[in-house]
Parts: sequence; structure tokens; C-alpha cells
Amino acid sequence: MKVWYELKYGLAKYILPQLKNLLLDEALDTGGVGEIGEMVARILLLLAMDTCVMGDKDFSQCYHTIGQFVPVQDFLNVLTGHEEMSIYLEKMISKENLRPEFNKWCSKWDGWYVGFTHFVQLQLEPNEDTLWFLLGRQAAGIFPRNQYGADLLIPMFKKRSNSRPVGGETTRGEQEEHKVLMMLIQVKNRFPVDGGFSRAATEKLCPWFVFGKNSDGNSSAGKSTGEIGGDPKPLGSTDVRDTIRIYMNVRGRKSDGKFIYATTMKDNLKPKKKGNASEVKEESQTIGSQAKKRAKIESNPGVSSVSSVSEEEPVFTICLRLLNRVTYPFLSDGVASMLSNMVESQYDPLGLVEGDLDYRDEDEKRNKDVSSYAKLSLTAKRDKLLQNARKALAYAPGDKEEE
Repeated sequence: MKVWYELKYGLAKYILPQLKNLLLDEALDTGGVGEIGEMVARILLLLAMDTCVMGDKDFSQCYHTIGQFVPVQDFLNVLTGHEEMSIYLEKMISKENLRPEFNKWCSKWDGWYVGFTHFVQLQLEPNEDTLWFLLGRQAAGIFPRNQYGADLLIPMFKKRSNSRPVGGETTRGEQEEHKVLMMLIQVKNRFPVDGGFSRAATEKLCPWFVFGKNSDGNSSAGKSTGEIGGDPKPLGSTDVRDTIRIYMNVRGRKSDGKFIYATTMKDNLKPKKKGNASEVKEESQTIGSQAKKRAKIESNPGVSSVSSVSEEEPVFTICLRLLNRVTYPFLSDGVASMLSNMVESQYDPLGLVEGDLDYRDEDEKRNKDVSSYAKLSLTAKRDKLLQNARKALAYAPGDKEEE
């Protein structure tokens, strides 16, 4: 941190250009273009955190710049530019009458704190103990490569008393007097069409989806462990309204691309699986009754107790879909230009395949019985199609695959 803040234009003029050269020379294993987008998103989030800590002061005037916790509201304000963002429904229909509900949801985060100086790879499925561990290290988490749903996790906490200053060392017993929740972040690197946006910004950022089961039966973030702290609470049961969801697309820099995407609870509840007669009967219940059942069996680990759930209650996602100074005003012109160039200079054939699959999925949902595309879901599973695409991209035209 001292390097790029003490040296004028150090980040834009020296550090980021060298990082780009390392990427182009394949000296760093990023795992592909999608992971380059995630790396750029991590840089954006770290710079937003630095801005919260430093404010408008020069680095020489800041005596505490490492390991500081800041209010969640301050972090979100810096990330989004301290301005009121438009609220949209599906198909980008303006819904400004939801402003009071959005402001009420934002007010829930008064008294909550966040703080991280780096990201660490999550090897096991995180739980509440993992969030406390990350907070203790002033770290945020990176989910396994190519998993469905969120790519990044940022823990946040709220103290129940003011007996100890924020950021002070806490014991396990004292942690039990606090509350801990998380931000879930989905990162995309798509241009010019952000295919599959609606599902990626809503369902795929629900805790039940991120920490649930993939189609192959494997947990999307590894296997959970209960060794730390006894019996930690699984994060999959966290209410979606008690999660800050952020959708970031790091491509493009021509116009403003930040807004609030609103959906309803019925669009964010875990679907029931079809099975035997009893399961089918349970599935036939209304979404409202499913929501009430969830409210009874799932304890709310966060802001408020859940006594009833309305299927029409709004749920919000913060969307940042372009990389420019309008979207991220805390960036300098040089840094914004370098980060944009870093992701735009890469060709992403697999991303095109994934975007097409997402579009076909959305097309099937929109048209149901009549679709402009053949239903690939009836021909081959998504995982199989992506596997074949990766296999084809691994060999240049004319090369013969080894037997």
C-alpha cells in the first residue's frame, strides 16, 4: 500500500502496467479471462476500502492505514459514488416507488463494520467461524475457480455493546455477543451483451445457491467443517435480505452502469425438487406458504427477526456493470484506464460460449414451449457442453488430440 500511495501515479504508471505484462506473458496463473476479471474486481474493492480508510487525506497524513474497520454504509457509499442510484425491475423497468423499501433495507446496516486488506482462497465451504477468522485477519474470501454463483465473499460484523473499540482483539466468548454476516459478489467479464444477467444478479447470489448443491451433487464451495468453534452455523441458511449482494461486470467504460436491481422474495426462494408423491404435494404449495415455512425453520443470523415473509417483498442487488470513473469515482483516470485495458485486451472464447448458454437458458424461460433455439437442456447438460468447449479450445486448429 505504501508503494502506490507514496509514489505519485505509482499504481497507474508503474505497478498496473507491469501486472498487465505479467498477465500477457502468462507469468501469472489467473485461470483464464474470467479470472482476470475477478482479479480486477478485487483490485477495485481493495481501492474502495483504502479510500474509506484514508478519506481525502494524503498518505503522509494517515497514521492508521492498515487493518482498519469502517462502517458498511461508508464502504458502500464509496463503492457506488455517494449518489442515489436508479432502481429497476426485470427488463430494466424503472421502479422508483421502491425507494422507501430500499432506504429501509440500507438502514439495516447502520452499526455494521467491514475491513479487509487482502483476499484469501477459500479451500473449504465457509461458515460463521470462517467469517470470524477472515475478520481477524482483515481478509476477504475467494471462492473456488469456476464455481456457480458468487465469486467473492466479504465478511462484516456488528457489535452488541461498546465495551471494546471496533477493531480490538476479541475472544470467542465475546464473538458470541456480536453478529456476523457477509457480502456476496458476482463478477463477470462480458461484452457487449451481459447474457444471463438477471439470474446471475439474483438467484445465483442467494446464500442457498452459493452454499448449496451443484447439479453434480457436490457443494459449490467444497465441504463444510465443524471443527472450529464446535458447531458453526452454515451460511446457506442466511436470509437473502440479510446479505448484501453486489454484481460487477468489469467490461466497458463508455457510460454510467450502476443501479439497483429489484426482485421479489418469490424469485429468490430455493426451489423444491420433484420426487415422490409426498414431495410433489409439498411442491404444489404456494410460494407464500413455502416462505412462511422457511421463516419458522431458519433462524435469522442478522439484522432482524423473521416472523413472516411476503412473496412480494422486494430484495435488492447493487449492480456495477461498467468499469469507468463514473461508476467508480474513487479511481483516478490513469487507474481506471489501465484496469479497463487489462480486461478489454483479452479474447475470451469460453466466455462467449458461457454467454450463449446463459442466453439460451433465458430464452427457454421466456418462451417456455416455443423457443427460437433448440433446448440444449434436453440434449446435453451445461457442464458437459462447457467441458467439450474447453476441450476444443485446448487444441489449435489442425492439432491432433493425444490419444
